[in-house]
Amino acid sequence: MKTDMTIMHRIDLAVTILDSVTGRPVVGALRLRKNGEDLKYRRAPDGTILFINMGREDFDFEVFSSGYENELVSVMYGELSERLPALDVSLIPTDSFGDAYLTIDGTLPELAAVDAVRIGPPAFIVQGLDQKKCQLSVGSLYSQELLSRYYGIVERDETRFEPIEIIKVSDKGTYQLAKMPETQVSGLPLAYRVVGRVVNESCLLRLPNDGGNARWILRAATGEESSYRAFCIDDIEVGSEGKRIGIDAIMNAPTRDQREGYEQDAEAKGG
Repeated sequence: MKTDMTIMHRIDLAVTILDSVTGRPVVGALRLRKNGEDLKYRRAPDGTILFINMGREDFDFEVFSSGYENELVSVMYGELSERLPALDVSLIPTDSFGDAYLTIDGTLPELAAVDAVRIGPPAFIVQGLDQKKCQLSVGSLYSQELLSRYYGIVERDETRFEPIEIIKVSDKGTYQLAKMPETQVSGLPLAYRVVGRVVNESCLLRLPNDGGNARWILRAATGEESSYRAFCIDDIEVGSEGKRIGIDAIMNAPTRDQREGYEQDAEAKGG
């Protein structure tokens, strides 16, 4: 007698592991541990980590991958989709050589998030926004596609940016966003966004230190407000252990215009 059997599997959590600098999936070997024990998971063809038939109770786990800082992840199902619980985890590269990155760390009162975009000749320009579909139309000067997930829409004066997250490529040059931008964005440049880690008001962010007098806009989000500071890596003073600076030193440092004003005042008084 033939018996039909159906085995049901339920995805209880889908995790995308991203490089915090590039915004692209981490392709190397991963080790996930809960309470000191390895977690069993499956890896989808696109690299997504899948936890199957494990139950849906809140838990913490650690992510280990060569070349990256270890990351502690808290899973709270009340904040995730009931249909398919999913979350992104960004791994911060280690800086074994001491000068491959600019490391920004330290604490700020009520700090909730920290990230930065690099300012330069724009490779991508926002062409339009479909509010009903929450889709962004982007033009490229070099016929490129957006390959990362995290970007910032840079204001014309290059002192602030609005962070956005791309969740799906809808069509060539059209991208689905996680949520709508809050301001008018058409005609503004789009820049890659590097995300950092914040735990208990203490942050860690690493920006590529590839020379060329790189300019960045740093964003420190505290509660419902965000503070910004544009700076150049070559202009800031750093600690003795490679390229490292506290976030308070950047956020509270005078801008280049202010420094030039101070110098002009000093010259005028000296004259």
